[in-house]
Amino acid sequence: MINEWGSIENIYRNIEQIEPKRVRNLLLKSEQNAFLSKELVKLKDNLFDSLDVDSFTFKDKNYLYSLIDEFEKYQMKEALKLALDDNDVEMLKGE
Repeated sequence: MINEWGSIENIYRNIEQIEPKRVRNLLLKSEQNAFLSKELVKLKDNLFDSLDVDSFTFKDKNYLYSLIDEFEKYQMKEALKLALDDNDVEMLKGE
């Protein structure tokens, strides 16, 4: 029906032309639900307007960087070396 009429609004504007009569009556009985369903399936395009996407990026694309605290906590030295760059590793050796 959407292919024929183009939209749900057009279906209900032309409800008297819908055949068979049984389908027309079913549509009339469920008009409110039909429009509610349309609202429910609309995609929201403003969900991320207030989201700071940059806060989710990793420093220098080093995906292990976010785990440094855990590596230090559990004394995972090899993993820590992978997570840090060369300058950071030298700094830790000096501590």
